[in-house]
Formats: sequence, structure tokens, C-alpha cells
Amino acid sequence: MPHWTELEIPTERMKEVAARRGVDPIRLYVTEFDTNVEVEREVFLAYLIDPLPMLTGEPTKQERDYSGESDGLAIEGVESDWTVVTVLRNHHRGLNPRVNFAVTTVSSEEKTVYQDIYKQLE
Repeated sequence: MPHWTELEIPTERMKEVAARRGVDPIRLYVTEFDTNVEVEREVFLAYLIDPLPMLTGEPTKQERDYSGESDGLAIEGVESDWTVVTVLRNHHRGLNPRVNFAVTTVSSEEKTVYQDIYKQLE
């Protein structure tokens, strides 16, 4: 099951600005989906269609089938009333077979997850 890796951000300046405003700094995560693996392809498709349940840690059939986990793509602090904004790069490439990378920015202040998903070449 794909898992998010948090990147070493925010910088000290970003932390200072957020603290001064009384909000959490933005957080940045990356993961990849290998659609060469059938179940991971199913997880990716479910994630594209409706990412918020996975981001909040709600169990999905695809996640349970893959590893018995229900929180592989959950991000701490993301709630079911948040907004998800997705940009899908190279949409014309289809789902199979390829590795798809996702970069996600979490803004607690805006209650929004911004994600940029990039479909690699075959």
C-alpha cells in the first residue's frame, strides 16, 4: 500500500509566519502508486475518484484487499469536511502500466489538500 512521506518543509521562515498568524504551517507529502500491481491500481483508481476517505483514514475495500491496512494514505489532521483540489498531469497516458507520483500540500488554515499527480511514461 502506498504511504505518504513527509518532506522536510516548512522552512524556519514558514514556521515563523504561521506561528505569528496562529495557524499550522503547510505540510508537504509525496507517494507513488505502481499500477503494474493490480490491487495498487485499484487503490489508485479509487483514490483518484474520491481521495478524501483515504486521506482521513476511512477504510476502503481496496486498501483492505491490498494489505489489511485502512490508513495507508491517511494524513494526520485531515477531516471529512475538508476540500481536495487535484491536478492530474499527463491524464492522456491512462492507468496501466506505470508509476504515478503524487505530491500533496496540506493547508490546515484553509482546510484544503492540494495534490499534483504525475503519470510517468510506461
